[in-house]
Amino acid sequence: MALPSCDDDPKPLRKSEIPNHDAISEAKRATEAEHNMSLLQALKSYPHAVGWSILFSTSLVIEGYDNALLATLYAYGPFQSPFGIEQPDGSYQITSAWQSGLMNGCLVGQILGLFATGMIVERFGYRKSIIAAMLVCIAFIFIIIFTKSLPVLLVGEILIGIPWGVFPTTTTTYASEVCPVILRPYLTTYVNLCWVMGQLIAAGLLKGMQGPSDEWGYKIPFAIQWIWPVPIIIGVALAPESSWWLIRKDRSEEARNALFRLTVPEKDPNFNIDDTMAMIRSTNDLEKKISTGTF
Repeated sequence: MALPSCDDDPKPLRKSEIPNHDAISEAKRATEAEHNMSLLQALKSYPHAVGWSILFSTSLVIEGYDNALLATLYAYGPFQSPFGIEQPDGSYQITSAWQSGLMNGCLVGQILGLFATGMIVERFGYRKSIIAAMLVCIAFIFIIIFTKSLPVLLVGEILIGIPWGVFPTTTTTYASEVCPVILRPYLTTYVNLCWVMGQLIAAGLLKGMQGPSDEWGYKIPFAIQWIWPVPIIIGVALAPESSWWLIRKDRSEEARNALFRLTVPEKDPNFNIDDTMAMIRSTNDLEKKISTGTF
């Protein structure tokens, strides 16, 4: 049997196996430009991305507000009277078991929401996920306001905790994707600031609601939660989707348009839309190769 000659031509590479050196060079330039970008340059080049990221993160205010509100209501007269147990001195007290149950019920809902967030966002995108979560919040607030019993209130807290679980991960990831490296620490930290802002608003509101002694003394603070969803829904509906998510969905033209809406290219001579698009594609391709064959 004749052995193959050493002079035989090697098997040619398939087109998909040939590296695109132009794309690699563009991706490298974009990566270097982003890492060398100063804070001032980033603010000038990505002002819209900063604004949209702040808008998305503001959804955390409602979560921080309700968490602080519920914990404070346990010692609030108008809330204790319909839901508490009468004490020998004539006052009412929420039992420790129900206090723990209500707080843990909210946490259970948030855990469920966190587990579902990855699949929801990957399929529908950041904008639709936030809008859907806000609409669900609007619906479940009705349960909390008009309930007459602790078991129903517990169900309401579990249900409303589910959309809350969507907010922390979605807003942080959106900020990381639409903004350059130099801005990410500030905008992801703003997510925590929004949570604290919600707590402060709840404390101030309850201080101002010391007067009413009937059921509206606790229903009004719960109803205040309806203030945030509508403006946030409108703002998020007008916001651009993440270019990274659009690239993952092979929607390159939409990703380019979104990148134009997020940036002001003329503010930085080193910024180039084509290079940035190449960097996103290169990173996405690398992630696909790494995740191939894994669960």
